[in-house]
Amino acid sequence: MQTTLWQVQASGPYISFGARRRRKLDSQACNQPYMDRFWCPTRGWFARKPCPFVNRQECDRFTRMCGSL
Repeated sequence: MQTTLWQVQASGPYISFGARRRRKLDSQACNQPYMDRFWCPTRGWFARKPCPFVNRQECDRFTRMCGSL
């Protein structure tokens, strides 16, 4: 049995992170869906899977603690 702890979904003008939902923002925001890819401004490239971070602050903290993304 597999349990999902965190789920990221994009539907219409919204993107959801678990129970949190927000409108899609601009190209500087994390996890902006485009077709079947997700934009990562830290890497400056599209990823196949959405990033597990809710915002860039979480991403920056992780990078500072671990040394890389």
